[in-house]
Amino acid sequence: MTIQNHNFPVEIQDIQTVSNLDIPNNLGRAVVRTDTNDVLAIHGKRYELISHDEVVSSVMDAVEMSNISSGDYDCNIELYNNGARLRGDILFNDLVAEPVVDDHIKFRICFYNSYDGAWSVQLKADALRLWCLNGCTTADHVMHTYQRHTTSLDVEGFIAQIKNGVETFWNNQKMWSDFSNIKVTDHQAIDLFERTLCYQRYTYKPLDDDTVNKKQKNILFGHWLDYQDKLGSNLWALYNSCTHWATHTNEYANPANKRREREDKVAKMLQTKQWEYLANN
Repeated sequence: MTIQNHNFPVEIQDIQTVSNLDIPNNLGRAVVRTDTNDVLAIHGKRYELISHDEVVSSVMDAVEMSNISSGDYDCNIELYNNGARLRGDILFNDLVAEPVVDDHIKFRICFYNSYDGAWSVQLKADALRLWCLNGCTTADHVMHTYQRHTTSLDVEGFIAQIKNGVETFWNNQKMWSDFSNIKVTDHQAIDLFERTLCYQRYTYKPLDDDTVNKKQKNILFGHWLDYQDKLGSNLWALYNSCTHWATHTNEYANPANKRREREDKVAKMLQTKQWEYLANN
């Protein structure tokens, strides 16, 4: 279990101009980390402070009250941008699916909070494949709920969503198993990448070639070849090549943001007609 020190003191303070003129609260207030005196963000009058500790405590309470687990889970909490952003995940060791023989997937809850407005309070249930710690993204993320920093936390809502997430997780086991029996060619994999994850829009009329991010296409095709060797030329291998791409973002300046962005892209990909065609082929 890894938990960074998220329970540092923060408060909302009035702000001034450099010439010491008071700025009205309706125009802006500062979120200050008082143990270091760092300003984490400036917000308008509607913003209500919800601390990282409140979010962590509420999520952990919801997990306990949902009774989905015997208590065998691992919690990891990470901070970014000097503590302005928090990402946590809970991996349940006693909630494990095996859609393919010797291929195990654990139920997972991810949660987010931020003081700088980048992330609202969010709770997301998904799955973690244990082969190389991919997050298994589904079309609806299994479950995803948001709460703004203008209301109090809804623990009861968290409980209901966690229970729904577990039910969907078990239901997805057959879907994942079916993926391993659907054949996919290199051409079909490339076509999917070009039309979904690697497709890029322009404000001007581009050449046909400009609508594809070639760098990401090559990276994704490399993942496809790797998983093809491990799992076979099937939709399960293609699925895992996409989730691998989404969850391996450490080379970026802000890996947490990039991961969230890519996971959203994979979730949208799973709702496209291109994916539907492969899944029903």
